[in-house]
Amino acid sequence: MKRRHRYHRRSFDHPEWSDRGYLPHYDEPGLIQHVTIHLADSLPTEARIELQGSLEQPPFSPEEKRRRLHQLLDAGYGSCVLARPVAAALVEESLLHFEGVRYQLHAWTVLPNHVHVLLHTKDGFPLKRIVGTWKRFTAGRLRNLCRRGALPGTSLALLTPVWHREYYDRCIRDDDHYRSVVNYIDANPVKAGLVATAAEWRWCGLHRPGLATFLDAANEGRGSGGR
Repeated sequence: MKRRHRYHRRSFDHPEWSDRGYLPHYDEPGLIQHVTIHLADSLPTEARIELQGSLEQPPFSPEEKRRRLHQLLDAGYGSCVLARPVAAALVEESLLHFEGVRYQLHAWTVLPNHVHVLLHTKDGFPLKRIVGTWKRFTAGRLRNLCRRGALPGTSLALLTPVWHREYYDRCIRDDDHYRSVVNYIDANPVKAGLVATAAEWRWCGLHRPGLATFLDAANEGRGSGGR
């Protein structure tokens, strides 16, 4: 079966790269990407300064920046409002709302202060617009839940803003990279100390029916030599 998604094969000077001053982004339909969004209070001020400085003072290692970012997020800083089931369910609902229409989900997990999504977008729906829609929808709904007292211990002040203004996206290079990211998303709740086994984490799409087809496609591509 012919794939409708592909891996990244272009250089970093391609016109579809953009940079708003914090993180560089790449946007191309059909390209599989690993996206991380996080709550506005999930990184301490000193950590944000450190990450910003790594971009402003090259040379820097994107791999080291990614590793450090995820390490800080897994530390559980901030309000961690997404640890509440009603909040996690809301975010997952947002991810699934346009699934199959604007984008195709490969895997996802909703953690207490950040979210990982592996996806490829469809023609006419830029990644930055998709991420922006997720953030706007969930931010409004989370504030409404807070006003109604459905998020005990969380004040509106902590949810202003809800999300950090940026997001982190990483292009998937090949089948091995694809499997590595899927495994990372699957294991993240265990690594963060939230559950003992990955299957126990409720807010992970990897264990949903249908997601295995993408893993099969990656294995098939590796066996046939096609990428």
